[in-house]
Amino acid sequence: MPFYLIQYSYTSEAWRALVTGTAERDRHKAVEPLLKRHGGRFPLLTFEGDPPITVMDKFAAFGGSDVIAIVYFPDNQRAAAFAMSVLAGGGVKSFTTTPLLTLEEAIKSMEMAGAAFATYVPPKDPPKP
Repeated sequence: MPFYLIQYSYTSEAWRALVTGTAERDRHKAVEPLLKRHGGRFPLLTFEGDPPITVMDKFAAFGGSDVIAIVYFPDNQRAAAFAMSVLAGGGVKSFTTTPLLTLEEAIKSMEMAGAAFATYVPPKDPPKP
């Protein structure tokens, strides 16, 4: 399943609209129709514990990004189209999409790399006399 980590930062104009309430503050309501139009969705993330914590979609953050989310898209083209649509709206100043692997996919990749590792010869400086 193609999951992606998306990170973005709002422009100062977007922050002004959010702070003053002239824009929809629940960005889930604002972005979900666009996400669905591109075949995407927010997965429910459940963290075990007592009580378990379920996150509906994304996190507001402070630091390098204002919003961080894990999203699902059927393929890279749809993920790219979503990013382009958000950026074209002008409310964000940066948008990063990182493809994610499930643990099972990562282990299979490690196995494939291990099987092929011996065939790769890295570039090296010639030995010094």
